[in-house]
Amino acid sequence: MFLAYLNRNGGIMDERKGFTLIELMIVIVIIGILTAIGIGNYIKLMEKARVASVMANMHTVQVEVELFGTDSLVYPSGANEILSLLPPNMDNPYNKSLPALQDRVDDDIPGVVEYYVNTSRNLYQITGFNKDTEAIDLTLT
Repeated sequence: MFLAYLNRNGGIMDERKGFTLIELMIVIVIIGILTAIGIGNYIKLMEKARVASVMANMHTVQVEVELFGTDSLVYPSGANEILSLLPPNMDNPYNKSLPALQDRVDDDIPGVVEYYVNTSRNLYQITGFNKDTEAIDLTLT
């Protein structure tokens, strides 16, 4: 059924204006595909940013351990000795309620930086963990 419209010249127009249901569905599908691609890229970028934050935390801990070692001539015996030296904005990028630094334990927590020093206190190890609690590789020099 066509509706008759008068055009500017007074003539009758039999054309309908607007989009068909098929055209609207195609547009919605295209928007959905673009959104899925965008969300996937966003999630990947957020994970990369969180890993970079853990790596920055690892480097901060290394700097503080070295400063402590320079002042005391021994490395800190545990994470508690250097917690007060760390900046207040150093937090766990995966969960703000979890600690950013702790001594080495059996339970690996995403985003946590673990500090371990051997018994002779002349060697230390700093380890960070990603969302899957896999150790993050970082060469600390």
